[in-house]
Amino acid sequence: MSTLSVTFLAPGRCRVEHVDSGALVATDLPPEYGGGGRSFSSTDLLAAALGSCIATSVEAVAARHGVGSGEIGVTVEKTLAERPRRVARLAVRVLLPVEPDDKLRTKLERAIGLCPVHRSLAEEVAVTVELVAQVPP
Repeated sequence: MSTLSVTFLAPGRCRVEHVDSGALVATDLPPEYGGGGRSFSSTDLLAAALGSCIATSVEAVAARHGVGSGEIGVTVEKTLAERPRRVARLAVRVLLPVEPDDKLRTKLERAIGLCPVHRSLAEEVAVTVELVAQVPP
């Protein structure tokens, strides 16, 4: 179990502390909702949680197939909705240095589906995940 401490700094801005480690993250409202975009928003942190969860889930499978973790990238594009205010969509791209064969693709997709953050998101958030081979020429 982890404990997080949130301190209000200014209108729309907070500091989040991971109590066990002392790590800090500053947050700001997203520009879409009138914030300054000076730091992560709470919805950015949700997107980051999904991206890092998928990355760590994929890394173990890829490593068993000779793909190093330094060769894998993950991007997450977040789309917000206005009414009601919420995260509408998270588009994830898992960037691989090789074109996965069917067996590896199946294992990677299974690992992605087992990511606890992905499994925790409500169905109202459209989550798409795309495996993309970025094979050097």
